[in-house]
Amino acid sequence: RFIRTRGVVRSASFGAALPLAAGAGIGLAYHRWFGTLADRDALVPRSPGVSGRVTALARRVTGHSLSLGAAWRANERLDVGLAYETAPRLHEDFTLWQDDSIVSAPQSSVDARLPSRLLFGAAYRPRNAFRTTFALDAAYTPWSELRDPLLPGAAFLDTWDVRVGLEHIYYNALPGRIGFRYARSYALRAADRATFTFG
Repeated sequence: RFIRTRGVVRSASFGAALPLAAGAGIGLAYHRWFGTLADRDALVPRSPGVSGRVTALARRVTGHSLSLGAAWRANERLDVGLAYETAPRLHEDFTLWQDDSIVSAPQSSVDARLPSRLLFGAAYRPRNAFRTTFALDAAYTPWSELRDPLLPGAAFLDTWDVRVGLEHIYYNALPGRIGFRYARSYALRAADRATFTFG
């Protein structure tokens, strides 16, 4: 069995921010989603009694979502931020092939909804001999909220994506950085990823 997916869905964002007193601010952004995806699932017969098949699906995706965020500088050492992105509403025009024959009705389309997202970030700069910054970023995505008629019965898992970083600025102005990232998989817990970075 050979499964292949090609294409990408992108977003273009337009936003505005309003600074408030005491080092705080709020912002609002509009996201426009667009792109194409092409999936192909081919089963090659390898034993007697098994027949091959090829299923292909092409989708043209458009949609939108909104983000609302706030940032606050608590003092000269601590910055925090929080943002919420609404569930992207997508319209998908699609064509479905079965063994090189179109089986979908002309101009077929469905409406889908991706999960919303909650994002948090913080930066902390302690007092020490070197200029130092600790950074934390976290994003929560409830993939169980995904609704797509072209993926009936899809049961995805909610995920966290957490990144922690440390930066030192040494006496000769040379920065040194180390980071750690832990990302949970929406499909299988055994596929969770842990990543280290150095720079």
